[in-house]
Amino acid sequence: MRFRCFRRLRRGSDGHGRVCRCWEADRVPLPKTPFALWYGNKIENWRGCLEALMAGDFLTPTFIGLAFQDMVPFGHRSDRATMLEIALERRFAAITGLNGIDPKSRPCSSDLLNCPFLTLIPRPGLWVPLLVLNGLSVGTGQRLVTTSLEPTYIAARCAGLGSPAACRLFTDTFHFHDLLHEAAPGGDWKASLQRSLTADQLLGRKAVDVRLSTAALNSARFPIISPPGGIRNESNHMVDRVVDGGYFENYGVATAVELAKAMRAVEPAIAPFVLVISNDPGFPIDSQQMPENIQDTDFLTDATALFYSVLRARDARGKLGVAQLRSELREVEAACGSSSAHLRVWPQDASSSRPSCSKHSGTTRAVSMSWWLSTPIQLHLVEQIDGKDNCNKDAVSTLWQALEAPACGTKLLQINAILRDQLP
Repeated sequence: MRFRCFRRLRRGSDGHGRVCRCWEADRVPLPKTPFALWYGNKIENWRGCLEALMAGDFLTPTFIGLAFQDMVPFGHRSDRATMLEIALERRFAAITGLNGIDPKSRPCSSDLLNCPFLTLIPRPGLWVPLLVLNGLSVGTGQRLVTTSLEPTYIAARCAGLGSPAACRLFTDTFHFHDLLHEAAPGGDWKASLQRSLTADQLLGRKAVDVRLSTAALNSARFPIISPPGGIRNESNHMVDRVVDGGYFENYGVATAVELAKAMRAVEPAIAPFVLVISNDPGFPIDSQQMPENIQDTDFLTDATALFYSVLRARDARGKLGVAQLRSELREVEAACGSSSAHLRVWPQDASSSRPSCSKHSGTTRAVSMSWWLSTPIQLHLVEQIDGKDNCNKDAVSTLWQALEAPACGTKLLQINAILRDQLP
């Protein structure tokens, strides 16, 4: 089955003829003129639209917030995280042709990033993806997901923990919207004073949801760029804080594996395909390759060893998750062919202009903070898919084969029946 989520890009106008509006239609994009900070000459397809969306200047307001807003954080003053969210919202609205439109004047869907997250739910006549955004709970170190999916599901046999009447979708994981209803102690006088000065408390608002831009940032709160996000319940008491989900596992594969297993527990004829995308050019191609970044002359190893072990463990857990994913979906592969593909940013030797598809030697070139910021970085990342020497050819081919493959539910049911007969 082909995805029906690609949208037609129709002509619109913001006064300069540079609007890239997205409407659900025949998925045939129209050419568009280029946008500032984007490497392309004209937008010819849905990919160009997405790239133009991400080519905005999001760091300037962030560092302005760090320099002027966050030095004396107090009350309802906007921090740099809020300024980054606003920058994302404005860029999205400008390119989709919805700049200046008040969300109160139209029903919220996927058109505006300042709409509530739970408006992004499929309904008759509207196809939207079901998002699961990974964060990390500062209070517990466990995963904290933001999603419209229920925490439990019903199945004849749970894929993980729970009972058939209430199988846990994600093991040992908190759901963001559940925390909004979590009870919390009043705290000391400082906490009470801070609570009384929050904008929600002053205006008598209750936290029942967050904006789409906030939900996205909560899964990417990395040091310096954005502070930890405070989660307040309906009474505006602080119940937890959230940081980048990459601290737990940098690929998000652990969550994808559990989701795929739950889908198959509900309906064994479903054949999920998981696409993993990672930006880790410094990580060894071969997981068993010995590291080349350990030296006898490392400085202050008592401090740096702790920092680097935590930083690299998140990538290692991602690699482990990819291996576990393939193991979990062996039955799907037996019936339907490949069940996963991994697109990555491949390492590039500092002395070469081409990526290394096998073992690399020496120092690799870094990609600047994973941000789509400059033309050289944009072109470098584009080469990872389109370049003559790109190393992702097999993964891209596998993805297209999966999208075009016929349904194989009957084969899966037959394999499941054989496996059940072999159980003691």
